[in-house]
Amino acid sequence: YAPAAERLEAALREEPTIPQALLQLATCYTELGRTEEAKVKLDAVLKDDPENVQALISVANLLLREGKKEDVLALCKRTLVVDERNVQAYMLMGEVYMSEQNHAEALPYLEKAAEIQPKLTRNRLNLAAALVGVKQYARAETMLKDLIREFPRSPRARYNLGLLYEEQGRREEAKAAYTEEVAAFPREYQARFNLGQVLLSLGDRGG
Repeated sequence: YAPAAERLEAALREEPTIPQALLQLATCYTELGRTEEAKVKLDAVLKDDPENVQALISVANLLLREGKKEDVLALCKRTLVVDERNVQAYMLMGEVYMSEQNHAEALPYLEKAAEIQPKLTRNRLNLAAALVGVKQYARAETMLKDLIREFPRSPRARYNLGLLYEEQGRREEAKAAYTEEVAAFPREYQARFNLGQVLLSLGDRGG
């Protein structure tokens, strides 16, 4: 990203308003951790083109990292006025509500994201997590098992399956799901913590 940023900066010194160069440079700055500089470039795009969907979504992603949830929702709504089938806008809105444990509010947005782009793993995983949250266990279980079958290395799929089993009192199955998640992703602390709790409830203090 650093060499790419240098070349884009050079291009923009000759022609400061090339939208695609500004957008690409914002991406480089974001990946390099230079988020404030990224925002400046995105603001420049939006100044000339307030309905630029790529810029709106890029700003929303930056603001989500900063926890500015209301601003994220507002930007996503602006995006959907321009592009009513923008899957990223629906996904981000769902993720905002999921971060607040408001699964019921998140569900319609995640449903729409999965409807528009059903093959995107992130969409299906988020939707399954929301379904667990609203206790639609059967549908969530089918979705998670399909996801694991199609993408065995899908992160957090087995974790969410463990949550589902735990909420239903299926502790042995929860134990197996969490164990598989920890084996696949050893730094997944939430699965490790939940596995510890399940083992304790099963009387396995050593585990």
